[in-house]
This record gives sequence, C-alpha cells and structure tokens, in this order.
Amino acid sequence: MNFKRLLSLIIALAMVVIVCVSCNGNENDPNKNQHKDEIIVATWNRGNIWSGDIKDWNKYFYARYYSDVTAGKMTTDNVLRLSINAYVLVPILEEYLSEKGYSLTEEELEISVLNYMAQLDATYPDEGGYNYWKDGIGVSDNFIYELTKYGIYNSKARELLIDDLDISDETLREYFTENSMDYTTPVGYVFNTALCEVLDVADEEEWDARFNDAKSFIEKAQSGTSFSDIQKQVIEKYTEEDGYILVPYYTTDGTLTKLDLDNMPKFDNLDTYLEELRVKYTEKGMDPSADKQSDEFKAYDEYLFNVYQGTVAYIFRNSILDIGEVYDLPIKGPNGWMIVEYDSYNNVPFAKFEDVKEDVREDYIASIQDELLNKFDEQLLEKYNVSYEDVEFVPTETKAS
Repeated sequence: MNFKRLLSLIIALAMVVIVCVSCNGNENDPNKNQHKDEIIVATWNRGNIWSGDIKDWNKYFYARYYSDVTAGKMTTDNVLRLSINAYVLVPILEEYLSEKGYSLTEEELEISVLNYMAQLDATYPDEGGYNYWKDGIGVSDNFIYELTKYGIYNSKARELLIDDLDISDETLREYFTENSMDYTTPVGYVFNTALCEVLDVADEEEWDARFNDAKSFIEKAQSGTSFSDIQKQVIEKYTEEDGYILVPYYTTDGTLTKLDLDNMPKFDNLDTYLEELRVKYTEKGMDPSADKQSDEFKAYDEYLFNVYQGTVAYIFRNSILDIGEVYDLPIKGPNGWMIVEYDSYNNVPFAKFEDVKEDVREDYIASIQDELLNKFDEQLLEKYNVSYEDVEFVPTETKAS
C-alpha cells in the first residue's frame, strides 16, 4: 500500500484504546494523578509505564505496520510490545552508550531531526511534508526527537557490537561455503566502462560535445592514465548536482559471457551493420524528439541499444582489443557515449576464500547485525526488568473516508 494512501486511512484509524485485561502494576504510583484515565501497560525497574507514555509510539508503529496488521501478519499486541520496548530503550541505550563514552549532543540531535524533517518534506512536497506525516499519524511535535534518538542509539549500539565481534576464520569459511554461489563470477570477457551522459538525446549539439569529452578521456587512457582514474574523472565531471544521475551506474565494470556473445548479432563489417540499423529504425519512424512514451521514441531508444550492443559484440568477437586496451572511439548508447576498456578474461568462475575474505566478512556481518542488535536489546530489556501487563491494544472501528 502506498504510504500516502496509508496516511489517509491512519487519520481515521489513529484513535486507539488500550484495554486492561489484568493489570498488576503499582497502583500506588505517586505519579498516578498525572495519568488520569490511563492504565499501566508495563513496569520496569524505574516504575510504571502508562498508556499515555507510549501513545505516540503506538500511533507510529500502528501506521508503520498497518498493512501487516490488516493482513493478519502482525497483531496489535505486537504493536503494543514494540511501542513499550522503544519507549524504554531510548533511555536505556542512552545510558549504555554513555558508559561506552558516546553522548549525543543537542546540536547533533537537532541537525539529525532537521535532516529527517527535510527528507519527509522531500517525500511529500505537495501534501505538506513533515506536517503531513506528523498529522497523518497523529503524533505530537516532540515525537520526531524521540524517534530520531531511537534510530541513532540503535545504529551506534550496532556499530559497537560489530566492533566487538571476534569472528573466526572457521566461521567465515563456513559462511563462504554456504553462500559460495554469491562469490562466483561468470566466465567471459571482463571489461570496464565510463559514461559521458547525454541529458537531451534530441540535442545533436549535446551529442557532439559529449563525444568530444569521451574522445579526450580515451586519449588520456591511451597515453597512460589508468582506467580507474579515467572513471573517477568522468564521475567528477558529470555530477548528480548537474543532473547526470546515470553516470555512476554505467561507469563500472561488467562481464560479457560466451552465452551473451552467442546471442548477440553476428556480422562481418561494423560500419555496414550500423548503417543497416539506421535504415531499419528510420523506417520504423524513430524520433528522439518524440514523447518518451511514444512508439517513435521507443524505436529510437531500441536503435541506440542495438548500436551499443552490436559494437561491443563486434569488439570482443573479433578480438579488436588486447587486455588493457581502450577502444579507439566512444560507443553510442541509449544514455550517451560509452568508453570501453578490455580488462581481462575470466576463466575461473569460483573464487578462492582468501581472495574474497574481506567481502565475506562484510557480508557475514550484514547478515547477522540485525539479529545481533535484537538480542542485545532483549538482554537490556531483561536487565532492566521490563515486564508487560496483560492489556490489549484495540483500534477503533472508525471507517476511513
């Protein structure tokens, strides 16, 4: 469900009640008068936790997991438990991190909150941004500070837990063996690319300018500049701030397998093939200036793809390049001019553990970090004697409009 649609539902369903089934908390709590019409939902070594204490967390988690609750994948009791845990973990983690020498300054918190609010403004620019998010869920103005702290403290605790991990080679080898297919590389031609992106494919002057850029990078590479440096220079020149969002994705490396090559066009003369493509797609009505959803533009896009694919196939099928060489000319493609270097030929698909050990370690940590943090949080909750009352979290029957 789209979150914008979700908010329209939550506005109508945010009012919830917590029903006491069997409450055993300390009813002699000296702060009881401050919690009129509230019930005790849990206790810990600092006293009672009242329904009012967690109302913002309830609304937040109910909104976040609304689709799971309505689909029966999660219960409202799960939401209640998450809310209680989050409420107590903020001060618990703050205390733990302080003991480890970390403290979140007011300035750092304020910056993080402003960044969070800016993200929400960017996500919902037409609806009202942060206020739309806040009012849709029904939380108080101060809640975003608690939510931000919760995220920061959990992330920092996760970092410390990972830093303290003592992972043996035996564990990493076992993970490597179980996930060996993740560390295979296809047999075939390994090549590197860099993209000089064209933003307006209907602008011939821009095509010419980017061609000249690409040609100058090729000349640098052929004069001794490493291709990795060429890639860095391309990324530095074509920045996202200037609208070049595809450059990092196509300034990378790839492998052309034998199967790929067998399925690519076969021809003897590249110039003849490219001319035949031009004629074929001209007859199809290709038009770079047409609406991007039109058949004419799609034909043009397909033409550029075939130009690029056919040229790459020709280069490697006919052994035009030696290892380490860069193709003499920029290659036209759907997103601009591509620069291609033949890096190596890979004929060993399975990696050796020693060669990918650091990658394996990172992958292993990524696979266990959430579980690691969850177990740690559970230990903290147990240490602070968090005990849940027998209460129910019941959404109202109000219908969404």
